[in-house]
Amino acid sequence: MVTNEVAQGDVVRVGPNTVSFATTGALTAVHNAGSSGGGKEAFTKNGTIEWLLGVMSWPATNILTAVDPKAHEKLRKAVQPAFTLRELRKQEAIQQNWITAYHDRLDMGAVSDAEINITEHISQLTWDMLGDLSFGNPLPKSQLEIMQNVLTVPLIGSFTKALVTSFPGMFQIPRDILPVGTLRETLQRTDRGHDFLSAIVGTEQKGIHLTQDELQSNAAMLVMVGQDATVTCLSSTLYFLLRDPSQMARLRDELRETFESESAIKGEAIARLPFLNGAINEAMRLISPANGTGTHRQSQGGYVEGIWVPAGVTVAVDQYTIQRSPKYWKYPEEYRPERWSDRGPGSDFEHDDHSAYRPFLLGPRACLGRELGLQVARLVLARLSFRYEMRMTNADGFVWERDCDSSYLWLGHKVLTDPNAHRTVRKAVDKGFGVTCVNEYAGIVQKISKQLVRQLRDHCRNDPNGVDIKAWSARVTFDVITEVTFGKSFETVAQGKHTVWLSLLTDNIAAAAVGVTIRRQPQAVKTLLRFLFSKLSNKAKARALYLESCRQMSKDRLGHPLGTSDLFSYLLLAYPPPTGKEDYSHEYLSFLEGQAASLVSGGTETSSTLMTSLIYNLLMHPDKLVRLQEEVRQMFPKSEDINVDSVKQAFYLQAVIEEGLRIFPPVAFGLPRVCPGTTIAGVYVPKGTIVQSPGILMARHERYFARAKEFLPERWLPTEHIYYDEQFASD
Repeated sequence: MVTNEVAQGDVVRVGPNTVSFATTGALTAVHNAGSSGGGKEAFTKNGTIEWLLGVMSWPATNILTAVDPKAHEKLRKAVQPAFTLRELRKQEAIQQNWITAYHDRLDMGAVSDAEINITEHISQLTWDMLGDLSFGNPLPKSQLEIMQNVLTVPLIGSFTKALVTSFPGMFQIPRDILPVGTLRETLQRTDRGHDFLSAIVGTEQKGIHLTQDELQSNAAMLVMVGQDATVTCLSSTLYFLLRDPSQMARLRDELRETFESESAIKGEAIARLPFLNGAINEAMRLISPANGTGTHRQSQGGYVEGIWVPAGVTVAVDQYTIQRSPKYWKYPEEYRPERWSDRGPGSDFEHDDHSAYRPFLLGPRACLGRELGLQVARLVLARLSFRYEMRMTNADGFVWERDCDSSYLWLGHKVLTDPNAHRTVRKAVDKGFGVTCVNEYAGIVQKISKQLVRQLRDHCRNDPNGVDIKAWSARVTFDVITEVTFGKSFETVAQGKHTVWLSLLTDNIAAAAVGVTIRRQPQAVKTLLRFLFSKLSNKAKARALYLESCRQMSKDRLGHPLGTSDLFSYLLLAYPPPTGKEDYSHEYLSFLEGQAASLVSGGTETSSTLMTSLIYNLLMHPDKLVRLQEEVRQMFPKSEDINVDSVKQAFYLQAVIEEGLRIFPPVAFGLPRVCPGTTIAGVYVPKGTIVQSPGILMARHERYFARAKEFLPERWLPTEHIYYDEQFASD
């Protein structure tokens, strides 16, 4: 991303519906409501990944996920008392006690001369500390593991939206971190001290009342967000200091010249230490704790840096790039803690633009816990550096920017796929897509096409309001795909209406399951969430219905002899059911259910999208439609003459399909992948980086296609064709 924005400018289109800016003006316009022409409601969280996570995962809206400005303001006022200067001073004793307790553990490791994972040590320390600060008691370590396991799922746009939508139970972590019983016990205690919950509950005296779900959601959010941000801040600061021992020596000298003993290190005093604060600030400049999709906003229609961003476009303001830009910083890629104190006239850093430093964001959604996080970071780092002599044992083998991943937070991803299993399934199903099988499927397509023609003819005779091509495309492709997969059709075309299963598909559940962005139909998503994922139910009803349909079809198919005329036969030949058992195991049925869901949903969505876009483009370009009709009617006097072999000679028809796939590829955004660490197009991409190649951008690029943004089937014709045009010879 940095390479793109340095090479191509301050604004880069990184996907079909996503624009990334890298300027301080964009930061203000997008995140500071009402300024720089952004307009109060110009950019919102509504429709972003955080919005989806908030709706699906949290028991109630919290200050992180609230979309409505008034609701956010109410929650912010309720939570703010936990972060006042007075509360901060009271909370220091809790912080100091936990640091002391963990230093006792480190002492044992130091005596045994053992190698210590300082990141894990800091993670457990901050977990206990924040649990105590939030609820007056530390939370169990098992709940830390729950949070870490879920947060390591890579948040890569459509994939995560699919994952969260399909498996919302995985993401109900606020309830796991703070069960209702624990919340109730905390609220009933009479000895509550200076914890967050006490401060929040105290706002009721000011007329600000939160429900139990809102208390649970906001309290758990404070722990989760504070935990990861603090650990990232401290780990990255130690990483930079220990990679350059001279920098660590400067910090240690500053501390030991200021304090006679570790016990003398207090929050108020260390807040004034220039090198300590510079070390932390500089680490957060280079490694901003939250550096990804969590800061994205969706445009309602507004200007950013003089550029109009239409409604529905996702806007990213890339902090990583801004905080490393030579436009704003001297020696932007270097760790220079002194830049934060040595800023006078004539210094190297005189012209650094500190408005480009926004690790806590800005505006009404700026981080409430900024001062608390900085106080914890200062205390932990100061006492750790004062007490211990440390060196980095993996300095040669670990490079943060290369070996850490960042999509929402800085994390080590666990990619939940098995490439060997994928190859086995693909090898089995691939046989069903060979030439022989495709020819066999032609009869299915012919049958359903005839049903479609009859239905459309009757519809046009009886209804003057036109035809919903999108709906009919979905029915045709759904019937074809289900019959090709199972040997049985749902006959939605013959009936002229959607079945329950197809309705679930078109309402985005299955589309999301194969990675199709649900931002395209925000109203459908809201309806889906409101009715199908009702809080009255403990299960995702829609997903259960959809997968139950897949399972039932799979069980039905198991009850019939295997043939070679449907895809499931090939799958069952590769994965035969256990012999002598009528009751198949849950695991086996779940496997078949998953394959069925993928085949049907993937095939229906992509084929339906292609059909709809082809008809749309032809209707928008009547001259192309006329050319297609001329070819088809000359070649086929009767519709019965059209078959799988003869249609291959309809060159203009083939060109229309190819051009439709180019101009509106069904999977437009490209499927993200986690890079193993390799060179792509001459650029080294570090291990763990999320990479994708949006097909729609390449397909519409003038570098590859003449008049790239126009629908011109002629570019695909052979040179001897009457409509061939030489202007496309270099495509």
